[in-house]
Amino acid sequence: MKILTLLRHGKSNWNAPYQADYDRPLKARGRRDARAMGEYLAELDLDPELIVSSPAERARQTAELFAEAAGCYEDIAWDEAIYGASSDELMAILRGLPDGVEHMLLVGHNPGFEQLASHLVGADPHGPALDVRMPTAAVAHLHLDIPSWGDVQFGCGRLQWLMTPKMLRESSP
Repeated sequence: MKILTLLRHGKSNWNAPYQADYDRPLKARGRRDARAMGEYLAELDLDPELIVSSPAERARQTAELFAEAAGCYEDIAWDEAIYGASSDELMAILRGLPDGVEHMLLVGHNPGFEQLASHLVGADPHGPALDVRMPTAAVAHLHLDIPSWGDVQFGCGRLQWLMTPKMLRESSP
């Protein structure tokens, strides 16, 4: 069994000066949510062995803040292919992971992340997706019934939990 944790980037700042969508940074709320979600992962004592992130500014900031708060600030691998990737392209990234990694964290963007989560848990990749929604800074934690990353395919996963910053805030006293 392999474990995949998906983290969508935090809320970005549409009013900040930036040259291209790729350069759009997080807003204050996005930075706060990335840290809160990292603290949540630490509370669950989940420590991914590998973090792979889109290098787009908002994803990069999310990955770094999340990893620092989670206490798993190892080297983060940056993969340009995640930016704008479809679920098929994200599956190809997963298939290329080293088999020695049991738990990995992928940081990136919608709509690819919602599609990937939906398809991993059994939605028809050519039909309407299941209703797995990942708002900004949402974390989806999946168990994949595969011995090797090369075996990842649609329908091989089980969603263990999905947490959003809003759900986390509402559950705090």
